[in-house]
Amino acid sequence: MRSVGERISVKVFRRSLLAATLSCLIPGLGQVYTGHPRRGIYLAFGCIIPGIAWWLLFRANVLNASIVAFGPVTAHMGHLRSLLYRYIALGLPILGLWLGNIFDAYFLMSKRRMEGMRYSNTESGS
Repeated sequence: MRSVGERISVKVFRRSLLAATLSCLIPGLGQVYTGHPRRGIYLAFGCIIPGIAWWLLFRANVLNASIVAFGPVTAHMGHLRSLLYRYIALGLPILGLWLGNIFDAYFLMSKRRMEGMRYSNTESGS
């Protein structure tokens, strides 16, 4: 049988994991779940709007690249390759923000739950 401390730590872990999963699905949702709605809204706009803009530009320039021009094919392929590298470089900060958002939600929930337990333990002990 688990002790009270072990049960609490499992509960904290599950709720922290839920917050991280919510942020993984929709950036900022885990922060809203942890009780930080303003932070969640900022992160949502910080991830979703640049992500949509990046995807639209990537789709227009790389995935649906209609090369109707004269000249050697290797020059056109070199141009497409340089576009691809630019979009990878532009997408990495968005990916970093999204991953940071997931870790932030996880640690916010675990910090919040641990502080709540500390306050409830001191109040019950008095």
